Amino acid sequence: MNLAVNGLRGDIKQGISYYDDHFDSFGQFDYVLANPPFNVDEVSLSSVEKDRRFNTYGIPRNKSKTKKSPSFLLGWLPFGSRSLPLIRPA
Repeated sequence: MNLAVNGLRGDIKQGISYYDDHFDSFGQFDYVLANPPFNVDEVSLSSVEKDRRFNTYGIPRNKSKTKKSPSFLLGWLPFGSRSLPLIRPA
C-alpha cells in the first residue's frame, strides 16, 4: 500500500520469499523495505540451508517446538542483509 500511496513502482510476486527468490536478490538491491514476520516456525531447513542468501552469516538456530526445523524468528535478518551489496560506494 505504501508503494501506491507514494507513487512508487514495484514488482510484486506471490510466493514464500524464504524459498522462492523471484528477483535473484543476492546483493542486487540498493534498499530493503522489511516488514519482518514474527514467530515464524516450520521453515524447512533443507530448503534454505543451501541458499546463498542464508549462508553468508549462517542460518539462525533457535530452539523450536518441533524437530522439523529451527525457529526462524530471526531468519529475515540474513535474508534482508544479503539482498544488499557487500561493498557500497560512498
